[in-house]
Amino acid sequence: MLEEVYKKLDIFCENITEEKDVSILRQKEKEYGIIIPEPLYDFYRHYGNDKAFLFAFYNFDDVENICIENDALVFGYTHQKIARLGIPLKRLNSEYQSVNWYSEELKGWFMEGGIFPEGFFFHMAAWHVMNLMLSMARAKASEEDFAKLTDTYFSFFN
Repeated sequence: MLEEVYKKLDIFCENITEEKDVSILRQKEKEYGIIIPEPLYDFYRHYGNDKAFLFAFYNFDDVENICIENDALVFGYTHQKIARLGIPLKRLNSEYQSVNWYSEELKGWFMEGGIFPEGFFFHMAAWHVMNLMLSMARAKASEEDFAKLTDTYFSFFN
């Protein structure tokens, strides 16, 4: 479902990897007795071989490490590994399979944003693509003005 959108995002990517074999997810479905949402398959199929992409902002687990923890299908961490990301098992079979984050302190799951996994995985893909883009700025300045700026503000780069 999201594969076509991910291919459109590829024009902004410096590195495009081969698709990942995600058949292990079917095995995990049988092992855990669950149905994994298709958007998770799409995300890992498209980006699962790109380690830099998987860690560009949120930290996504390798597809092989997706598992059940704290009554949820977990697949990564929020920024700086502050909280675990997952879909609570009670929501996996519902219409609204919202991605949540787990609070160790409160011992509970809280909505990460968006009630559909399609929205979450697309948002994360776009955000990770932006984080991997090269940053560049250009400004005109005389050598004298540039020297003043670097002496005053950028001396720690020397």
